[in-house]
Amino acid sequence: IILIFISACATREEFNRSFVERYVRDGLYTNELKGFSFEWPEDQFWKFRNYPEFDLSFDHIDGRSQFVIIGVNGLIRRGFPEGFEEWLMDRLGARDVTRISLEELDSEGGEKFRIVADSEFNLKFGESFGVQRKVDMLLMKKDNHWVALVCICPKENYTDRIDQFSQLQSRLEML
Repeated sequence: IILIFISACATREEFNRSFVERYVRDGLYTNELKGFSFEWPEDQFWKFRNYPEFDLSFDHIDGRSQFVIIGVNGLIRRGFPEGFEEWLMDRLGARDVTRISLEELDSEGGEKFRIVADSEFNLKFGESFGVQRKVDMLLMKKDNHWVALVCICPKENYTDRIDQFSQLQSRLEML
């Protein structure tokens, strides 16, 4: 019985690992169902995390910064980009969100925005103590597909990470 249990767990872990890997060909993650592609970051700074609530998620090797990508089809009763931004921040568990900037970017056949905000995140569910973070979001919409790349880091590290976040954002494309 123990051997069956161990082999079943190993099979499940292999499935979870291959679930994302099957979308990656030659370093390019392509999700045709959600309408976006992302050039896989193979540098030493980002480590892939398999969080099931996001399409892709990576943590910085220092453990203080992360970015997540989420794609959705046709968010009903939500505006773009404000409604999508609010939905994302709520899903991430952010509170006391203060928008710093909203920039409309050039986009072929769709809409594209970059939003920077200050926010507080709870350390654990239900705790009143939180940590201050800077959030740098790229929100994209084409036809019925909505995609967001959300970069999160401590406020004091944001100026050091702007270039890295911009490089990551340039790797995200709508199909």
